[in-house]
Amino acid sequence: MGDWLQVGETIGKVIKVNWRSVYLQTRDQDSVVIPNSILAQGNFTNYNRPTPLHVERFLFGFSYDDPPNKVIRVLKETALATPGILKEPSPWVRVENYADFSIVYQIGLFIDNYETMLNIRNDFVIRIWYAAKRYHLTIPYPIQTEYQMNVAEMPKANPMQQVTEVMRSLPNFGNVAAERFIEEENASNIRYYAQGEWVFAEGERILGLYLILNGHATILVRNNQGENQEIACLGKGEFFGEKILLTGECSDVSVIALDDLEVAVLSPEVVATLLEQMPRLSQEFSELLETRRKEVIKAKNKTQEF
Repeated sequence: MGDWLQVGETIGKVIKVNWRSVYLQTRDQDSVVIPNSILAQGNFTNYNRPTPLHVERFLFGFSYDDPPNKVIRVLKETALATPGILKEPSPWVRVENYADFSIVYQIGLFIDNYETMLNIRNDFVIRIWYAAKRYHLTIPYPIQTEYQMNVAEMPKANPMQQVTEVMRSLPNFGNVAAERFIEEENASNIRYYAQGEWVFAEGERILGLYLILNGHATILVRNNQGENQEIACLGKGEFFGEKILLTGECSDVSVIALDDLEVAVLSPEVVATLLEQMPRLSQEFSELLETRRKEVIKAKNKTQEF
């Protein structure tokens, strides 16, 4: 009872067994009766025996411009960060073929609870989209479209426009900081995170100062009992990763996306320039560092209340 079987095209959980038949309940909540004579022929799959370990396979296509080793690394990282996917045995990725529109990669993921497989698949596939955005990978459309246009008349995309708009809305940034920011080359990159994804974990190296463009994030600290304590919930226009201002420091907090999260990661060099040219901004970040430091210490020493 409770095992997941596939008989022909039917997949369901065993909910009843008698001397004549086995009753399966499908994911659509339908009941299917399988005569024991069919099962006796041995043409079925049991996803729970002899072990509950199961491999799910996926095919993803990425652009020919994306280096294969980078794609493989991102796929593995995303898989290992998805709840329900086992770290041991570890996921595997290989190049399947060179297709018309993309390089096709196959990835195999190990799970030990087939009943949750659809939720795990959904979570993983969603996270792949965000990871592709985050690492500037391209998932090509499987079509060919011919456009006729005057390239000279096409408006040039400004990836920093949204960043500067948010900056202008902040009291201590304003137009001056935004204009200086625009002058910098490679000042930031935009990164996307799905709900529940880790932006970074405690002890990891911080890439820069994170400015939230859309969505919300929570800052967590692990206390002395190993439990995560929330010390802040941040939204559009707020910063985290301020410890990048301390050279060589790794993060003493973890940050998780509470919903679809879009952030600009300001490079340490640009942050240093802005702080040097804007003493008021430097004072604000000094106060932020001190406030967060106190919150971290308080959270680390906090015990769970019963």
